[in-house]
Amino acid sequence: MKVKEEFDRITIEQGEAAAFELGLHDLNPRLVRMVGRLRYLTYHGQNLLDHVREVARLGSHMAALVSARAEVVKRAGFLHKVGFGDDIAPDRSPLLQSADLLQRLGEPEPVVHCVQALYGVVAPRTVEAVLLQAAEQASTARPGGQKDMLEDFLQQMKTLEQIALSFAGVREACAVRAGKEVRVIVSADQVSDKEAVWLSKDIAARIEKEVDYPGQVRVSVIRETRSVGFAM
Repeated sequence: MKVKEEFDRITIEQGEAAAFELGLHDLNPRLVRMVGRLRYLTYHGQNLLDHVREVARLGSHMAALVSARAEVVKRAGFLHKVGFGDDIAPDRSPLLQSADLLQRLGEPEPVVHCVQALYGVVAPRTVEAVLLQAAEQASTARPGGQKDMLEDFLQQMKTLEQIALSFAGVREACAVRAGKEVRVIVSADQVSDKEAVWLSKDIAARIEKEVDYPGQVRVSVIRETRSVGFAM
């Protein structure tokens, strides 16, 4: 019994701290406790408490940019996974359970609608509902957002480096900026300044041919010579 009481105390503290961080001060205590439980749960490799905080921030920032109701999107983003923290209906989908819990526990209708639309219970009819969907997608689709995506992302970074290292004269290669740039260090005694220019183009052409990636990848070839003298 003491263990359960201690766990409840800790989860309430976790939920309260996260809500305070986002400026949400009037949540139902049961929702606060369920959000706190998300600290100990993962979904597709994401920590759920970190995820809902990220969605809340992203959604509210986007809402502010388009003069929508940022508080509605922030609240819906923070609460959209509470069903995972509910142990009363374990046989029901926690995603659908989230919207029902918000409705039963007195959340405003615009917030409930955002979560219902997110999970396909109803069609989105407000800009806030659309913004919540965009924030959820942005959080899960970013590099490393999900475990399987993280593995693919790391493999892509490794492939970029291996392509660069396969060229003669390349000493080191490092993919940076989430794979948007490959920095290549060449041996100055093997690659001239003119050859460095063509090397960057050749590496870029190989990457374009062999790697699927969004946007563009910048290839920076670095050639450096140093001369050191000592005055005694």
